[in-house]
Amino acid sequence: MATKRRNAPTISVRGISLLPENFCKDRGKFPVIQSWVYELFCRGGKYSAADISKALGLSDPRGHIRDLREKGINIKDECRKGVHGGKYKVYWLEKEDQEW
Repeated sequence: MATKRRNAPTISVRGISLLPENFCKDRGKFPVIQSWVYELFCRGGKYSAADISKALGLSDPRGHIRDLREKGINIKDECRKGVHGGKYKVYWLEKEDQEW
């Protein structure tokens, strides 16, 4: 009995396709979901946890960001004030941090 081969999941983030073959050069170092988060950061831009959740379909990406930091990825963050009061963080990679 032949087994069917499953296609790799296609994830689109703001019009950018995140297919496994398009990942950054360090994609093999991380589990799949961490690879998605890392790839999003490699594309540039600053993202809040809500932006990452919406783009990748994750319930809470902050744990994956923590795990990437523990593995040596220098993810920067800054606190911002929300429109209706509260605070939130945005996360990003600096240009020189993407090329290691």
